[in-house]
Order: sequence, then structure tokens, then C-alpha cells
Amino acid sequence: MATNVYMEALSPTMEEGRVVKWHKRDGDPVKTGETLAEVETDKAVMDLVARADGVLRQVAAAEGQTVAVGSVVAVIASPGETVGATVAAAPRPPLCRREAGCGMREAWNPLRQTSRA
Repeated sequence: MATNVYMEALSPTMEEGRVVKWHKRDGDPVKTGETLAEVETDKAVMDLVARADGVLRQVAAAEGQTVAVGSVVAVIASPGETVGATVAAAPRPPLCRREAGCGMREAWNPLRQTSRA
């Protein structure tokens, strides 16, 4: 079954991201955790990684294009799987904010050096 690749919120304040460079192209095999693209956020350039194994299909965001968080930017399909002719528009998920208690603040910066008292 095909897996949509979404523009993820790569920082707690990110509402959109600009695709700087695709590291994988349509038809390339991908493994979970591999970098698919570099994305410029409101804070830095970060990696958009694969969340499934398969073959990258239907790249819908060009290099240099700015895309809203939650938008489908590509599809990862099983080898030999046929996917629909167009990428389905996904509903935009709510943005993660610290006030919402979603834990994104702690998760997005694994190199944080502060200690909890």
C-alpha cells in the first residue's frame, strides 16, 4: 500500500517549508530513515526523511517550491505497485504548538543541552 510523504513540521513554529533539494528522484528506491529532500524551515535547513520502504513516486513539489505543512509532496509505493494518477490532497493537520502540549518542543531538537530540574 502506498504511503503519502507529507511536508512535516520540522520545527515547532514551522507552517510551511521550501524544498531546497531532492536527494531522491521519482522511481528511486528508498528505505525508512533515508533523506528524501532538504527543506528550508523558518529556522534552518533540515532533512525530510522517508517513513516507509519502497519506491519514490509522484514527486509533487519542485525544488524551490514552498509547501504548507501537511501537504502531500510525494508518494512511496511498493515495488511494482501502481499508484493513482494524481497525489490526493490531504487535510492539513493542526500545527503543533507548545501550548497544545504535543511534546514537539522536546522532540524536534535532540541536541538540546539543557537539564530538567
